[in-house]
Amino acid sequence: MRLLAVDPGELYIGAAVYHGWECLNADTILGADEAVDRFWREIEDGRYDVVVSEQWRNFDAQVTWSEVRTVEVIGSLRHKCRQSNIPFFCQPSTILRPGRARMAAHDLEIPDLTHIKPAKNRTHAENAVVHGAWHLFEIHFPTNKDPSINAKSWG
Repeated sequence: MRLLAVDPGELYIGAAVYHGWECLNADTILGADEAVDRFWREIEDGRYDVVVSEQWRNFDAQVTWSEVRTVEVIGSLRHKCRQSNIPFFCQPSTILRPGRARMAAHDLEIPDLTHIKPAKNRTHAENAVVHGAWHLFEIHFPTNKDPSINAKSWG
């Protein structure tokens, strides 16, 4: 199972690619248009079986400073997945904290992201990794939630 996990933002978009439980790659892409173009090409090339994205919620009624590019990224992914018959899932950002704890309990680590400069730009990539792992725990391998079992040995 090949999974693309996305943590969209206004300017920086995190992406993580999984094959089964292995996170093959995680990166931060600069620019919503660049990220969407890349994701669409990869979806068209048949690289993914499922796509997961963080949801966007407006918690501030005054978002006048933003073009809300985050929502555009999510909508374009949802549309391309629908066209390509690929399941698309959204998750709230509230899974990030329990997701990191669950990953630690199963000996799953966030890959080395030191190639992303400056360090503050790693957050979206890290979050994409957690969204991917959470999806695997909840949707694809939900039957065994015993944290004493190493997730890497599953399926």
